Amino acid sequence: MPKIVDHESRRKMGAKVAFETMEAIGPERTSIREISRRGGFSHSLLSHYFRDSNEVFGFAYRYLTESMLERTGARVSSLPRGFDRLHAALDESCPYRLGVGAVATLSFWVHAVGNKHNLLMQKRSYGLWRKCLRKYMIEAIEEGHMVPQLKIDDLLNLTVMFLDGLCVAASLEPKRWPRH
Repeated sequence: MPKIVDHESRRKMGAKVAFETMEAIGPERTSIREISRRGGFSHSLLSHYFRDSNEVFGFAYRYLTESMLERTGARVSSLPRGFDRLHAALDESCPYRLGVGAVATLSFWVHAVGNKHNLLMQKRSYGLWRKCLRKYMIEAIEEGHMVPQLKIDDLLNLTVMFLDGLCVAASLEPKRWPRH
């Protein structure tokens, strides 16, 4: 009987090790070979799932986004409509929740600039994240918990810029931007 292999689980393990490798040695030195070495699996196994490090970065970024959205969904399911849900979604977007993923996010942005596939992946992930935040912003407004002075799209843009800036600042100076 043939062995049943969970390919998605193996890809996620590769993504997790890629995050850890990027944090430990930097994105510029992160390669399929180094990820394989640190993960304790063969280079050919990882190469079966990813053509190159750019593909690993793209998958890892997608996995990070999907994980964040899943955590947010689980967390808000027990909260009342409105500001509590928005707060939870914003909190799940913070660098301390992303762990090594915050560093990976910065690395991915660099790779997305020069890589068409990863740029599309970044736009897709941002679209999903923005849709999530927008939903909870609208709920908070409808429940009367917020009265924004800006159009919803402008408020969303400012929020995303703030969270991106926080991700950069907290990754570069973690002691200056502690969890609280």
